[in-house]
Amino acid sequence: MAKENESLVKAEFNLTGDLGKPASVLIERVCNGAWALVEPIRAVYKARMENWSKGIELEGQLQRENKLIQAEAEQERLRLQADFRIEAERLRHQQSLNTLALKASYYLKADAQPEKISPDWLELYIDKGKRVHDEHFQEIWAKLLADEANEPGTYSKRTLSILQDMESSDAKALQALSRFTCILTTSDNTTARCPIIWNMAASPLYQEYGLKYEKIRDLESIGLISIADYSHLFGTNDKELKNFAITVEYFSDSETITFKDNTHQKMVRIGSVMLTKWGAELIRVCEPGEEVPEFLQRALKVMLGKSERI
Repeated sequence: MAKENESLVKAEFNLTGDLGKPASVLIERVCNGAWALVEPIRAVYKARMENWSKGIELEGQLQRENKLIQAEAEQERLRLQADFRIEAERLRHQQSLNTLALKASYYLKADAQPEKISPDWLELYIDKGKRVHDEHFQEIWAKLLADEANEPGTYSKRTLSILQDMESSDAKALQALSRFTCILTTSDNTTARCPIIWNMAASPLYQEYGLKYEKIRDLESIGLISIADYSHLFGTNDKELKNFAITVEYFSDSETITFKDNTHQKMVRIGSVMLTKWGAELIRVCEPGEEVPEFLQRALKVMLGKSERI
């Protein structure tokens, strides 16, 4: 009879919950004290449930600790990656500076004065030059450093900033412009580098040697040249100045233009494109490549008003 009552209790009651007073009374009365059987079973089940809950909590704690360990491991991995990246970057920077210094040494004159280079200028050069990895630009940066050592104060700090921002296409455009640039020197020792750009639309020679109008506009946008809607003049208005002359140099060729003493305007036309201070500095270190055949003779005709196209 006791076993039957126990089976009945197990079958009819939820042992995981609180039986409550009405259920207890009912069991007591119907089962004649079978509560004594229910309570131990319920206690065992409750203990198992508590242990199971503790197990779940322990498992959750282990998972949290595992996630923390994984997070710390990920942070350490990132720290190592950052350290490796910084060290690799430092090595690349130093390698670039070594290359620039070595290349510059080939262009130094016997009387160069690198010790007189401004510390501020050199600090900026190092900061920007260390990031130059392109071989063509390294050559430009090296020549610039050598020129500064040969004649301290030749280049401004602004020129370094412009050079750093230049694209390869800008350097090629400046190189093309240098093919059409002459050095003009007056008899009273005024010197200027002047591009002779005249009527580009009617002069296919410019495009033939890689100088296109849109590239000239690009050079203007980065501050290397200025473009006017009129032709600039080079020379003097001093009518009283005697024996005035302008020497025009192009590569290894040169011609001298001599003006009569009573000439009111002792000037030549040089076109609408002018180099800025920074453009005049940078064009010195951009290899012009091959010279344009007969350009000097063509330029002289334009400068003297004898022709309207190159």
